[in-house]
Amino acid sequence: MSRRDLSKEAWCWYHLTSEAFYRGAVESCRMVLAFFKEEALTRGLQDYGRNNQIYDAWKKHAQDLESGIALAKFGDYAKLDDAAAGIYSTNRGVTQHVWMGWLGDAEEKYHELTMIPGRYATRIRTTLAPGLRGGLYWIEDAATDSPESKNQDFGPTGDDILLLIQSGSEEKYPHLKATPVPSHFPGYAPDTSRPVRTGELVPWTGVWIPAAGLENHSLTFAIEGLPMPPSWRIIKTAEQLEQECVDSGKGKRNKNGLVFDDQGELLTFLDDELEITEMTWYPLLQVDEVERVVQRGRVEANQPCPVRGYWYTPAKQNSRALFEHGARMPDFPGSTYGATIWYWDDNQG
Repeated sequence: MSRRDLSKEAWCWYHLTSEAFYRGAVESCRMVLAFFKEEALTRGLQDYGRNNQIYDAWKKHAQDLESGIALAKFGDYAKLDDAAAGIYSTNRGVTQHVWMGWLGDAEEKYHELTMIPGRYATRIRTTLAPGLRGGLYWIEDAATDSPESKNQDFGPTGDDILLLIQSGSEEKYPHLKATPVPSHFPGYAPDTSRPVRTGELVPWTGVWIPAAGLENHSLTFAIEGLPMPPSWRIIKTAEQLEQECVDSGKGKRNKNGLVFDDQGELLTFLDDELEITEMTWYPLLQVDEVERVVQRGRVEANQPCPVRGYWYTPAKQNSRALFEHGARMPDFPGSTYGATIWYWDDNQG
């Protein structure tokens, strides 16, 4: 595994769980829809076989993703997850059960286009899985499940998340042409004043970092109101497992670096060896966001609290209080002091 880069990984997690990414998925479905419609109409085959059904399916995928985006703004990501799962179902059904020969030379183009929403769907499901299912799994099933099952991570492990910013990503995820990967990634830092343990309810939706750091763990996306997921500790990377196979004599590496067994079968090591573990997590914020708030040192009443901590206002005696990130800052309109302005307390003890 390569040397981990927190800034890159954090940016990728935040982007993959952003509205911009989700809307990229919507547009990719519409691209398939437009292509399929044009090809069917040109040939006069819109009513042929299951063409109407396929057209309606892609139209529904775009609509379901739109609905999922709207609900996600209120903290409900289940619809978005279901919409992504539906894309798998359509692609699998078309590939396995529908004759597409009527498309002629355009059939290959159709399947190329459907791979794009397929990639979006894969990313949506894997990045949402820890927050949607990981915490409940820890509470309800992990203790009694088999090691083979419970040590399979729900989301991207290690630096796999960085696949988003590899060369050629704009072709795989077309929305990146309009929302490009930054040339300089912002810095991120944990807010250690807000620890949450696996199984506890998440107070804030966003990207979280394990207290153990990134060396053998991964970031996660946690959803407000759901149980905080566990972490899956990386015991051995896929590269280490491959090398162990070679060192033990069970596999031999050829001149191209591929590993084969004694029967000449290619051995592939795609997954890291993992172990599920309880973890303390901290929300991961942009460094400049935290520094800017603390340096400015003030926030107006009725605005959301930008950083968890102790704040006070001259508009009310003994007002010093602890506010959570996102909490509405109180207003005291009858105060003789005037407008209610809250100030950051330098003494956070």
